[in-house]
Amino acid sequence: MAHTAQLDATIDSLDQGLQRAKPNASTNINSWITTLNGSDDPALKNLAGELRELESMLTSGDDPDSLELRQKLDSVGQHTVAFADKASGTDAQKISQLGQKLIEAANEI
Repeated sequence: MAHTAQLDATIDSLDQGLQRAKPNASTNINSWITTLNGSDDPALKNLAGELRELESMLTSGDDPDSLELRQKLDSVGQHTVAFADKASGTDAQKISQLGQKLIEAANEI
């Protein structure tokens, strides 16, 4: 899979906290949607769909419902961690770390 730079950038963004990550969230999410849609794995295409829903929540112009946002972030995080089990090497560790960061972000809401 070898998307180490993209993984690092997303993890770094989440390390800054949700408020700091939000301005670039749409660009970052759309980048991941493109990456995941390029896969043949149906689970990754489903994850891309979840990311589309998340991006829509964040860009709708209205403040997203906290519970819905928390649930969507947690779901994306859980699915990301689950995918890490299928990956190998450094990517697997970074994918798991990203999933954990998303779950932590959900718990901050």
